[in-house]
Amino acid sequence: PSAGEIITLKDAVICKFPNDPTVALGSLSFVFLLFSTACGLAAVFFPYKGKSIPAEGLFRSTSLAVFFAIAT
Repeated sequence: PSAGEIITLKDAVICKFPNDPTVALGSLSFVFLLFSTACGLAAVFFPYKGKSIPAEGLFRSTSLAVFFAIAT
């Protein structure tokens, strides 16, 4: 094979391939997804300079309520 190493045994041939980082990168991607979701929710609901927007005021907008339903 072009990317592996051939190991020839008495009755068989084994191809040893390099380690695949797919699982590690997928896990890291999921961790960053959770972190960005938490940051986004904190940005919406955490008061800025002591002033906060009431949650019932946010969810009066149908499009924003649909956005939050899809995002979470």
